[in-house]
Amino acid sequence: MVNSGEKLRLKEKFRNQLLKYVDKFNAAVSTEDGDWIVKGFIDIAKNIYTISVDTKVVSKIMELLLFPKICQFAEENNSGIEKVRRILHSHIVSIQGILF
Repeated sequence: MVNSGEKLRLKEKFRNQLLKYVDKFNAAVSTEDGDWIVKGFIDIAKNIYTISVDTKVVSKIMELLLFPKICQFAEENNSGIEKVRRILHSHIVSIQGILF
């Protein structure tokens, strides 16, 4: 079992590793000017719908765009993808604050 000091050190190490990836995460979802790379949806009738601020829509778009980068982060930092997903999911509000 890991003591509280070691747990805190591991959390800080993970946080620092994650912060090094911010640029990669940003590039996955936005242009250099900060605009979202996804502007909306097109249906089969070629109707165009802009993205709403609905959190479910935004969350799904972020998941689709960021998942490959999250996998890359997990692999490069010798962390299991499930461990990384669990940690990121529990701190998604903080991560969105970092990204945007």
